[in-house]
This record gives sequence, C-alpha cells and structure tokens, in this order.
Amino acid sequence: MHEALVSLPSAQKVGPYVIERVLGHGANGIAYLAHDKTLDRKVVLKEHYPQELCTRDADSHCLIPLDEDTEHIFAESVNQFIREARLIASLEHPSIIKIHRVFSLSPTTCFYVMPLLEGGTLRDVIHSGKRIPPSSIISWLQALVSALDCLNRNHIVHLDIKPGNILFTK
Repeated sequence: MHEALVSLPSAQKVGPYVIERVLGHGANGIAYLAHDKTLDRKVVLKEHYPQELCTRDADSHCLIPLDEDTEHIFAESVNQFIREARLIASLEHPSIIKIHRVFSLSPTTCFYVMPLLEGGTLRDVIHSGKRIPPSSIISWLQALVSALDCLNRNHIVHLDIKPGNILFTK
C-alpha cells in the first residue's frame, strides 16, 4: 500500500519558483503552476513523484522512499526522470513542449521547468461541446503524428497520450 499523494502547498518556494497551485498529477509526477521570480513569468514545474515508491517529508518537503525495499528503485527512477528531461530538452520540434531546466532540491526531489501553454487541452475542447471543424482536427492530427514521429526517431515512447496531455498554445 502506498502513501497518499502529497503535493507542495501554495506559496511554497522551490528554488527561484513559487508554487501557485496544482495543475494535475499522474502516477509518476505532479504538475504545478508556478511563478518564476527571476524572469517574472508563469511556468509549469513538473515534480518527479512516483506514488508507489515515495512520500513527502513533512518538514523538508523533500521526497523520501517508502521503505528500504523501494529505496534502490526510487533512486533509479530519479535518475531516469533526469535523463528523460535532458533527452526531451534536446529535441527541436514545434509540437513538443520545451523543457527549459531540470534541477534537484535534494538527491530524491527533482523537477523540470516548462513554459505555460495557455491554450488549454484537447480534453477542454472536447468537453466544451463546441463543434470542431474538420480542418482543425486534421491540423491537430498532423501535428500530433509529426511529434510522435520525432519521439520515435529518438527512441522515446510517450506512455501517457490522452486528450488532457495534448496542449494548445493560445
């Protein structure tokens, strides 16, 4: 059994960033809306948080393995998160979000920084109930297939393709 997901609180400082709110979470991480104090802009911080392997220390806010059995697996998952962030950051494709920075607060607590895309998600569009012109659907599918092709050529498998993870610019 795993501990409940414990997100960072609003107003929590994370390096030069201040958490505003949780945008979403999945099995391996939490996405936060944050304010970059240095550049005075909103960004998205993605925190590596594999729920089955760790919990958050109440005092330091750092992640800690659940037990000795998961310690090695959790450490490897941190390394994998950083490797993946670096690989994605190296990609140049108009339909793949940019990763501007990856950093650690501790050996077990790491994040990457992405721009905030304010156009919503495909899930938002679907739930709006508005009719979507076929030309828009074709354009979106072409961009999606092109992005997936880029990932494939770089030996990357996106394991969580869903409408909520397909983002639009304004």
